[in-house]
Amino acid sequence: MTTNIEARARALCAADLRPSVAAGDLEITVDRLWPVVAREIQGNVMDADATKEPRDIAMRVAEYQQLRRSQSTSV
Repeated sequence: MTTNIEARARALCAADLRPSVAAGDLEITVDRLWPVVAREIQGNVMDADATKEPRDIAMRVAEYQQLRRSQSTSV
């Protein structure tokens, strides 16, 4: 992915997950889940110039969605 997309995806991922992830775990969680947000930014299509998509992207998508759901049910 382009550096700009990665930086934006990381920032959005951190903002999205901050309410549902412990502060000490946020950085490692963002490292794992930012490709999910990058796909969303690009309309669920990986950038043609990107490095290979993670093999476990489906699991990462599910984890990201679960974390997002957990914050909406806890409010």
